[in-house]
Parts: sequence; structure tokens; C-alpha cells
Amino acid sequence: MPFKPVTELEMPKGVSLRSLTFGDDGRILVTGNNDHNVRVWDVAKRHYRQTICDPERSWGQVTTLVWADQPRRDMVDGSAVLCVGSGRGFIGMVPFSKTYEGIVTGIVNTAAFPLDHPIESVAYDSVLGRIVAASHFGQIKVYRVLASRLAFWGPQNDKIIATLLQLGDITCYSSATGAIEWRKRLSGAITVTRLVKVVGQQSDDQ
Repeated sequence: MPFKPVTELEMPKGVSLRSLTFGDDGRILVTGNNDHNVRVWDVAKRHYRQTICDPERSWGQVTTLVWADQPRRDMVDGSAVLCVGSGRGFIGMVPFSKTYEGIVTGIVNTAAFPLDHPIESVAYDSVLGRIVAASHFGQIKVYRVLASRLAFWGPQNDKIIATLLQLGDITCYSSATGAIEWRKRLSGAITVTRLVKVVGQQSDDQ
């Protein structure tokens, strides 16, 4: 099948490309680069609209990208996650909103391999919720992904509530600074979460 050129994108000067993946509708392209960042591109406008940098600076070069479920336009709340394989052996999990905005304050990193063992490939098992990662030196590790939920909260969406369902862990972050405001650990796993605004009510006894 012959190829027909459609458009061209240019990386910033001095930045080389290591990996890339489309969004579900083809309008967004996500790239992993040697400057330790992930970029989210608007394909039609031919420029990147967001640069995502690991706040912990653990990644090094971004070597591979794979979606652990795609953002969907029909999602009511929550987010999908992008798995980032890195040159320093870390797997980063970057939550995304349904409009393909990376939520930097929700990034979680796992040291899959030693710092001198770059990750060459990552795959996601959507059936059993697992990630498999392969290092440059031939090691392969399989991880189970803990189910989680993210949601904005507060009068100005100034907080992010993150829940690890299987651990029963709930954390509240400032959406402006990423600082943890409070954290609670429940006695057991959470089956489902939903944020509900409770309006003050007068008791019949008053």
C-alpha cells in the first residue's frame, strides 16, 4: 500500500524523538524525547500544546510510550493513563483527562530496573490490567496495575482527589502546586468512588 504525505511536525531544535503514539481520534500525537519530556501535539495545527516533565526528574530520556486505556470523549469523570518507559529504568504513569491534558501532579513512578538499564519496550494488557517492560539488557518484568481514580474537586477545581482502589488509599493534592494537602488510608479496598457535593439541609427537628 503506497503512503501519501499528510503533514509534517518539527521538534524543538536539538531535541530528538524516541517514541510516539496517537490519541484515539488521530488529532493528538504524544511524543517521548531525549530531553526527558513528553509532548502532546495538535496534529492539525502542527505544534505541541503541552510539555510534560516528571516533577521527580526520574525518567531521563523517554524511550517508549503506551496507553493504559485511551482517553475517551464519552468519559464522565476519571482519566486514562499513559505509560512512559525511560532511559533510567523507570516506568512513569501519567494520568490524562478526556481532552488529552496530562495531569502532572498525578504522575507516579516505579523503578522497574537499575538506573543503567534503559527500558526498551512496554506493553499493556487491558484484559488483566498488567504492564510488561523489557530492559536494554534482556530482562522482562510484569506488573499488575492498581486500579485508581482521579477527579478535580473544590469550588474552583483547586484540588485533585486521587484514590488507589485496591489499597484503599485516598490523597488530596493542590491542583496549582501539586502539594499533598491530606491523605487517608481506609481499612479495606474501595470498589468504586464518586465525589458528591452535599448541600446543607435543615433537620425536621429544628
